[in-house]
Amino acid sequence: MLGRHLRVQAQIGPDRYAAHVIIEFLTFNVDSTDQPEWLAVDERIWTRYLQLQPGFVRKQMWVARDRPHEVNAMIQWVDEKSWKALSGAELTALDAEMGPWWRASSLRVFDVASDITLVRSKGLEPPTF
Repeated sequence: MLGRHLRVQAQIGPDRYAAHVIIEFLTFNVDSTDQPEWLAVDERIWTRYLQLQPGFVRKQMWVARDRPHEVNAMIQWVDEKSWKALSGAELTALDAEMGPWWRASSLRVFDVASDITLVRSKGLEPPTF
């Protein structure tokens, strides 16, 4: 229901980027041997902070099989306004708190064009084609 409501807002809003789900996609270079500890530090510092922010939906960390030295953070926000409301001073402090585990990142931002989620209920199976 929430996704459907947000899509309607995006279609009728005056600014097409003001009221719909966006993805903040960060890529970090982290040696594969350092990843378990880096991920633990990131979760303790960044993820806990993000979970307290209005508009934060979820965060997933991905490692591509063909690029094991890169960690990708997929962070979903209810809208761009929520994401942009983060305090620059707080973000700088969180980076500093990462200490030797801080890594520069590249950023890409995605607008969610479609969101299909399979929810399995008792007794229901996904369709077969």
